[in-house]
Amino acid sequence: MTSGTKAEHQNTPEPIKSEQEGVHAREKEWVFVETEVAELADRYMDLVFYLNELNHNLENSENPLENCLDSLVAVKRFLEMDTIIAQSGIVRPLNILATVIRDVTLGAKPKFLRATLKTKNRPKSLSGIISLQATGAACVEVLFHYGMLVEDACEFVLHELEKANQINTSGSKFVNWKTVKRWRDEMGSRNPPESQSIYKGIETELKLALGPNATLKSAMKTVPNCILGLKHSGAVAPKI
Repeated sequence: MTSGTKAEHQNTPEPIKSEQEGVHAREKEWVFVETEVAELADRYMDLVFYLNELNHNLENSENPLENCLDSLVAVKRFLEMDTIIAQSGIVRPLNILATVIRDVTLGAKPKFLRATLKTKNRPKSLSGIISLQATGAACVEVLFHYGMLVEDACEFVLHELEKANQINTSGSKFVNWKTVKRWRDEMGSRNPPESQSIYKGIETELKLALGPNATLKSAMKTVPNCILGLKHSGAVAPKI
């Protein structure tokens, strides 16, 4: 019994030591986190001060575009300081945009800035373009609701828009079904409230016009009527 008691006394400090090590480990983790947060806060404030300086110098700058480029590059570098962001490649659009701006400042004409093909029926105002995109997105959503594949719905809507002289795809490799799909995918996330309002209005109006017993076939007959009623003013959602 004596030897057993001695063994127990010898083993008693070990759990305490293990617990203390755990406490120290957690303390180190907190110190690391606090350090990371402090460094991030410092980098953020540096970015804000730099952007503020560029903003103040914008009006007096001989080349405002260079100030814009400096701002873009500063934001890009700030994001890339995060290892996960840097390795994911999600700042690639910023890299492309920075390259385009730099080319312009050097007198080049990047292909990304080539003029869009114009037709006599092309919307002449931002509100007209918003109305066009919102209508196309709503029509795709309705066709999808009644069973058509998204790609097929985008192709169908693009064809009807072109047939109604609302858009011109001839000779353009940039305008295709993916363009219409992007209108639908971005609706509600990147688009302005006006666009979302038109989109919701047209979608609701289409479904009401189709009725509770509607089928894909009837939807394919109603959608073209909606597109034909599209007005370039964009102030009012087109009537069915």
